[in-house]
Amino acid sequence: MVACYPGNGTGYVRHVDNPNGDGRCITCIYYLNKNWDAKVCRDPAFTLTVTSLVRRRVFPYSFLLFGFDLFVQVNGGLLQIFPEGRNVVANIEPLFDRLLIFWSDRRNPHEVKQAFATR
Repeated sequence: MVACYPGNGTGYVRHVDNPNGDGRCITCIYYLNKNWDAKVCRDPAFTLTVTSLVRRRVFPYSFLLFGFDLFVQVNGGLLQIFPEGRNVVANIEPLFDRLLIFWSDRRNPHEVKQAFATR
């Protein structure tokens, strides 16, 4: 499957690609987005600077306001894999020219955090 997603805060909740054993064995993801930044900035000084640039349309970043704390979402879209039977989370940034291959069944539940740009 080849897909392109619109951003706008979309993501995927924790799931398994092949929960019913329909024959698919592996999931492959190949990232094609150049200059993608999955980070979220929480530094108030940086946030205020970026916010003023966003308002003047100098930066194409999205920003969200939660109470009095401003969070700047750059691109988002971090992939998190929760390997079955382990107390670890693999945080995988969607870097250009990165290929991921993992089992599609219950061994690798995963989710994609919100993305704020087309991917």
